Amino acid sequence: MIPFQIDTKAFILSNPRSGSTLLRLLINSNRQVVSLPGYGFLHYLFERYKGWNLNNLKTEKLNIFLDDFSRTKKINTWKIDLGKLKHFIQQVAPPNYEKLTELIYWFYKNKAASKVIFDKNNYYLDHVEDLKKIWTKANYIHLVRDGKDVACSYKRLDSMAPKSPFKPILPKELTSIENEWVNNNKANGMLSVWKSVLKNFSI
Repeated sequence: MIPFQIDTKAFILSNPRSGSTLLRLLINSNRQVVSLPGYGFLHYLFERYKGWNLNNLKTEKLNIFLDDFSRTKKINTWKIDLGKLKHFIQQVAPPNYEKLTELIYWFYKNKAASKVIFDKNNYYLDHVEDLKKIWTKANYIHLVRDGKDVACSYKRLDSMAPKSPFKPILPKELTSIENEWVNNNKANGMLSVWKSVLKNFSI
């Protein structure tokens, strides 16, 4: 087994168009941090592989897992070598799903100094309870951007020609945008915090 240790894991949660991608890029500039694009494989594969154990390394299940992993959304953009990833998994021998996913993040950046993992995906807002089961001691960073700015960003994005097959599908009407912003920030408990900030804000 090769040395492998992740000290801290954290999720960045926010409404779309709130700065989570910029924060991820800033964080990822630190050589001790692994912060991946918002792909979501962590949750997509959880239900099927939450019972992962060491015995899976000796069966066809590892190959099936890697095949499922390679088919999850956007993973093809990683240009990851599945053969090398398989070898790395066999070397490290992760005993559970949490450790299995940790090493995939570490492998992606391929830096021995990496000790901290950040993950961000707006999709996670609807699955926080599952995230708590996947990474049991993870920390959470909640981003809140002013709703008016978010609405302007939605509108601006909608007016742009799609350059990516992964362009997000966002509401277009202001009422729908407002409702989404309220519901998303209420879900992570940040709406009341935001109201408090506005109430007590002064220049």
